[in-house]
Order: sequence, then structure tokens, then C-alpha cells
Amino acid sequence: MGTNSGTLSSPEGDLPPTGRRLRLRECDVITVRGGRAVSHRFYYDRLDFASQLGLVESGTSTVPAPRTGTDQPTQTPVS
Repeated sequence: MGTNSGTLSSPEGDLPPTGRRLRLRECDVITVRGGRAVSHRFYYDRLDFASQLGLVESGTSTVPAPRTGTDQPTQTPVS
């Protein structure tokens, strides 16, 4: 969660700050060997990121609401 207040570097060139707020859900995967982290991977939805900054047209993307309660997703029973 934050505000785009700095320049973003991209393969297409630098993008000026938009001043827009954004919220991303992400996943970090850390591989540990011998008690040490040997790799770190960070996954997030790049289209959602760009949509929230107004860099692409999406029509359906909105800033997700903050989670309430525990930090774990709600489990819905499947019938």
C-alpha cells in the first residue's frame, strides 16, 4: 500500500510520479538452504499495478479494500 511519489524505471523509459495511491496483493517465495536464504522471488499482478497508476485502461480494476481480521484469506467451504 502506498502512493506513487517517485519516478518508476521501466524498459520503455522512466515514468514520472502519478501521485496515485495503490494497494497490491503480493507473494514472496524465499528458498532457504542450510539456514540461509538463497533466493527470493516476488510475485504481483503487473496489470493491476499499472491499472491503479492509470498507465493502462482496465475498466474493472479498483484498489482492493484492506483486509480485516487475521492476515490469512477467508476459507469458503465448497459444496
